[in-house]
Parts: sequence; structure tokens; C-alpha cells
Amino acid sequence: MTGPAGHFAATRRPSLAADSSAWAGRTEAWLERLVTSGEAAQAPISAALQGIVAAWIVRELLPDEAGEGALAGWEAVLKDRLGEEDPQGALLGCDAASVLLATRILRGRGVRTSSLEAFVAALAAALGDEAVTHQSAELFGTLTLLHELGLAEPPPTGHVPVPLLSPATNLFQADEATVAMIANHVAASTDFGRRPPSVDAAFFDSLVTAVPVWALDALRSYKFELGTTLLRTMVYLGLTDEPMLPMGLHLLVMQQRPEGAFAFLAQEAASLARSKPAFMATWDVDVPATLACIWALAEGIVPGFRLFHDTAGDRAIAAR
Repeated sequence: MTGPAGHFAATRRPSLAADSSAWAGRTEAWLERLVTSGEAAQAPISAALQGIVAAWIVRELLPDEAGEGALAGWEAVLKDRLGEEDPQGALLGCDAASVLLATRILRGRGVRTSSLEAFVAALAAALGDEAVTHQSAELFGTLTLLHELGLAEPPPTGHVPVPLLSPATNLFQADEATVAMIANHVAASTDFGRRPPSVDAAFFDSLVTAVPVWALDALRSYKFELGTTLLRTMVYLGLTDEPMLPMGLHLLVMQQRPEGAFAFLAQEAASLARSKPAFMATWDVDVPATLACIWALAEGIVPGFRLFHDTAGDRAIAAR
């Protein structure tokens, strides 16, 4: 069956799900060592937010209480950062999704910090109803998380637009900005894979061919932020029977380093070190890359898992 509804009906997951405890356990151990060694005490607040989100993901993938050490440790690190003199100023420079995800995680653990709660309330007020009415696809995740926190109405899903390409350019030749734009629209249109996409049938058929190729090309080029986003886009489009999905997920697992972090990015780190003041590889490269990889792995392997939704009920149903 072709078309959005037919692809979305597929439910199979790659066989590497059986091995998820192994790589998730290594990542959990690395995240915990960053805390127990004292290295995390030097983490900027942006890295503390990413650290607790990463620890929460691996905690969700591990059995019983296996991941609690890393999660509790990063909770303590984040609370220390939020207790500093000007957390509001530091939070302004952070990714909104990381802030909101960390807030949801802390609330789920019975923790509310005044500085974080005040910042999130101010963010919700700043966006306001107009943002919900006239939203861009880039805001969909932020508004979804605000809704989960009870601070906004659920954002409307939209239509995946056909990009404007020159007559001499086909979809495979689209630039990275166009590819990222399409991925954002797919996430918004499908509510992160919870509903079939709203997209023209002919363009959908082009997407199911192009997105897997884009994903593997990005991963082959060590563009992990884009590559992992596109693996999740495949999941949102319902392409779980597409052979390139498990292939891409296996490529991510092969990128796990012995200590538990993901992605061999020494050249990229060296380039950043030359151009970014106060560069620190652990916080500027390792933690963000690891979070991107385990996010894609979790959504690609675990039926019903969606980071931007509280999906415990969905996963229970999918596991039956």
C-alpha cells in the first residue's frame, strides 16, 4: 500500500532492540562517571540540561532501577546550576526544548525549582496564544512540551509543504536547510509520529525515497544532528519496514565509543576548539552528540516511545 496511511500502519522494529540494554548501559555508566568523577561540576547549564535528558532516556530503556544512578546524579548537577546567582540569564542561552524536557523530568521526580519554573512560565507567556495560532513548524516541539506541562493549548498539526526547488534540482539535491525544514514539518504534521502525515500523495512517495538516502548520507558525512533527526523523521513517516532504518540505527550503535559516549568526532572537535572560546569537548561535542544518538535509537527501537510526549501509556499498549 502506498500513501501516508499505508506506510504509517507498519509497526515492526529492528532486531537490535534486544541489544539496547548493552549500549544504553554503557551510556548510563559514562553519564554517571561524569558526575561521580566531579567533571560534571564544571558543566555549563546547557550541558546539565542535556545530561539529565540523556540520563532519563537511558533510564527508560534499562530494566528495573538500572539507570537511576546517572539520572539522580544529573538531577543534583542541574539543581546546583539552577541555584547559581543568575540562572535566568544562563537559561536564555539554552535550547528551549532541553529546558522544557528537563522541567518535565524533574516534575516527574517530584522536584520543582523556583528558577526553572519561573523561566518556563515566562516562556509560555512570551509565546502566548498568537504563537499557537501563527506557529511555525520549528515551534511545534516547544509548544507541545508547554502543553505537556499544562502551560499551553496543544499546537495544531500542519501540512508538509512541497519545497520550492529550481527546475534543475531534484529532491536528492536539496540543500541541508531544505532537508531540515522538511524534517521539522514532518514532525509537526505527524505530531512526532502519533498520526499520519498531512502531505500530498505524490510528494509523500518522493519523501519515502529521499529521506532514507538523506539520513544515511548525513551519517556517512558525520553530520550526526541532521542524520539522527532524519532517522526520527523516518519513524514519524511510518517507515519502520524500510531497510535503511535499522541500517542507520546500527550505524549509530557502531559509533558508540568504549567509554559509552557516541560519535567519533575528533576532527570536528578540533575545528570547534580553534573557533569557539572556552571550548570543552565533553560539553560542546560529546554530550550533545550522545543525546542526539540515543534519542534516535530510542524512538527507532521502542514502539510508542516519543521524547516530546509522555508516552508511557503508548508504550504499554504497543508492548501487548
